Amino acid sequence: MEWASSSAAALKEAYDRDGYAIVRGVFTPAEVAEMKGRFDDWRATMLATHHATFVRGNHRVWMTEGGVGGEGASKRVLRGVQWPSYTDATLDKYRTDPRLFAIAEALIGRDVKQIINQMHWKQPGSLTTWRHHQDVRARKPDSAFRDLWASYINSGIALERFDDETGAMSVLPGSHAARKDYGLEAIAAEMGLDTHAPTREEEVEFLRRAGHNHAQLRTMTLAPGDVAVWHPFAIHGGGVNTSKDSFRSFYINGFVTAANCDRGHLVWRDGVAQPLGEPVLIQLENFKETIAEGGRYYLVDEFGGGSRLDDALRAAAEARARESASMNVVRD
Repeated sequence: MEWASSSAAALKEAYDRDGYAIVRGVFTPAEVAEMKGRFDDWRATMLATHHATFVRGNHRVWMTEGGVGGEGASKRVLRGVQWPSYTDATLDKYRTDPRLFAIAEALIGRDVKQIINQMHWKQPGSLTTWRHHQDVRARKPDSAFRDLWASYINSGIALERFDDETGAMSVLPGSHAARKDYGLEAIAAEMGLDTHAPTREEEVEFLRRAGHNHAQLRTMTLAPGDVAVWHPFAIHGGGVNTSKDSFRSFYINGFVTAANCDRGHLVWRDGVAQPLGEPVLIQLENFKETIAEGGRYYLVDEFGGGSRLDDALRAAAEARARESASMNVVRD
């Protein structure tokens, strides 16, 4: 659908029915180019600055090593940056855009907090893929993130094309409707899926064990300027980017009804955009510690791979990897 005020009812109907929806043509080519330019600058700067995943407060530079096949097997891959809007006026402007508010208002109301602000890439030729999962697993503690089924949405602005070649997100329509956590993390651990990119056969069996049919997955095909929204209980994931030159840039913003969340930044009060201000508690309990330290590196990524360490450092690095795994990262 092309976005207009009359689209609110149709958007909510599709979202409630399928657990996701796509709003076409929300942002113009000039606006997409402006955001994409900031993404390109951030990517170049972060790769030049950081050797591994880096966290300072809510700001996270999410890096893995050995994520590119063939001769470049040891090359670092930048997967994402969280909360760039603390320092980037352009990205801050778009996270509070009235068109994003209109989409959020249709689904979760006029008083809204933000708990995710994330730049996301899939590098061409990388092995980056996300097995299917539900975002509900990361909204902890339950006491701070209440009524997730009715109160929370993830949104993403496509800055490049999303299709099967670029590793677009695939969604299982209606998988949110049971209002349940299907235990996908436990099934994945049982099958050993988080040690490698799952094969198609493994994905089929994985979803079968969760009670779902792999054949019912739908690719979320997006053009630059489209906005996707998806439900925290919806089963979704993303494949490998096999394109030659698209980084599949995606600007993700997660919103929640303000009254049902004790954490995050107030982004709209009765529809009026609010300034971001200083960092507040969102996910990591130690966010003030990492600010005081000037930042902290995590030398083993959350799936047990990452930088190569000598034995003397591995135990401490693995402890930090477990801490890293608790971060509020959107996976698609």
